[in-house]
Amino acid sequence: MLLRLSKIFISLLIINISEGVLQNITGSSFTKNKYSDSHVILAYNNVGPLMCVSDCLLYKECNAVNFNRNKLECELLAVSYPGDSITSMDSSYYTEIGGWKKDKDECTPNPCEVREQCILAMYNNHICLEFDAPCDVNPCQNNGVCRNKVNDYRCICPNGYYGDHCEHTPCTNRMCGYHGYCVVSGSSWKCNCQAGYYGTNCENTPCTNVYCHYGGHCVISGSGCYCYCPGVIMELTVNVSRDFT
Repeated sequence: MLLRLSKIFISLLIINISEGVLQNITGSSFTKNKYSDSHVILAYNNVGPLMCVSDCLLYKECNAVNFNRNKLECELLAVSYPGDSITSMDSSYYTEIGGWKKDKDECTPNPCEVREQCILAMYNNHICLEFDAPCDVNPCQNNGVCRNKVNDYRCICPNGYYGDHCEHTPCTNRMCGYHGYCVVSGSSWKCNCQAGYYGTNCENTPCTNVYCHYGGHCVISGSGCYCYCPGVIMELTVNVSRDFT
């Protein structure tokens, strides 16, 4: 009951910016057809570019935005310098927040902590509220990087890994037969074969390329082999010898 009353009290205090208290956003501009591949704090749609900038100022860690003109989508970014890359993308606009200014209020400069949104409240107050994002559940496997999207997320997988959640490894669907097993090697894979077996998929046995004459046939014995000759008392043991004569 107390929690419910608290939420009601907070909702009464919050000022609805769209209904009359618009801040004047000035000072900088967007770069056309550019997109920053950076950590997305939050993503949402049905906003304009200046509202996207204004919202960024309400999040402590936000220092840039991507804005998609066609979809009216805003991505609030925490760009890392250096490291994150800016690429070309049609209909995407990018800007860093450092050059933008807005009218001073209780959220400027931002008094809240990381992972909190500053919200203007009545009587010259502000409220710092924690927020949730789709990537909070850590859905990406195998060291994949999660990027927040509008009501969704995407996983950026390491080289060699794939799938919606990077769940598939370089060894997925790789067959090493009955005498080996697949191991991940960087962004690739290899088969570790049992002693005496070899080949990309451990397809070769100790008897591969071993020839037994006079009606004999090769018999695998551990990591080696021997020729079994019918009607002959003595059997000759071969330790993985090729081109046996």
